[in-house]
Amino acid sequence: MREWRALLAVSMAAWVAGCNDSSRTPAGPSPPSASPGTFLVSGVVTEMVDGMSRPLADRSVWLWVSQDRSGGGRSLTTDQDGRYSARVPKSRVFATSLSSDRQQPCVATVAVDKDATLDVQVVPSGSAANPPTAASPLITGVVYETTQTGRIPVRRALVALDESLDNYVAWTYTDDEGHFFLCRVNVPLLLGVGANGYQTSFSQRIAGTGDLNFEIELKR
Repeated sequence: MREWRALLAVSMAAWVAGCNDSSRTPAGPSPPSASPGTFLVSGVVTEMVDGMSRPLADRSVWLWVSQDRSGGGRSLTTDQDGRYSARVPKSRVFATSLSSDRQQPCVATVAVDKDATLDVQVVPSGSAANPPTAASPLITGVVYETTQTGRIPVRRALVALDESLDNYVAWTYTDDEGHFFLCRVNVPLLLGVGANGYQTSFSQRIAGTGDLNFEIELKR
């Protein structure tokens, strides 16, 4: 099995490189032209800071279109109102907006068989581990290591949800107490946890049917 942390690093680096590609598709105010067998997926990318939400203009959005265990992606850019749109076939669609200074703890996904809205919410890296409203199914937990003096929290461990071994659909970091949450996990996904300086990592398949809590030990 491929090592989770290395896979995550490669995947995210490739994603960022793709988002910086000048060929990415701008998402302007006009919706894409309709074509047979496709549906319109649109939404707004917002940032939540101190309980206040604001749209993010000129932000990269990655749409992963999953069909029968295969899929493809496309890179878009939000307009001045934080909106994006694309036409996709009947599928399960995930939306992410990745950057080095923000995290996306809530999964943004929808099963598309008609026109659909799919909003994306990000938060600044280092935000407090407080789930938003309407967060269920909710994944919570603590990451720790065991030392000679007892159990201590692992700070800034990366916690991510993976849809297809190379496509990450939500991610966050543990706080100073080692706590984390991931929200709106309503489909089966792979949970992965790793941290710099630790030899072990953690992965487990999540059913996406209810709230779960984990206590995860990492070893140096």
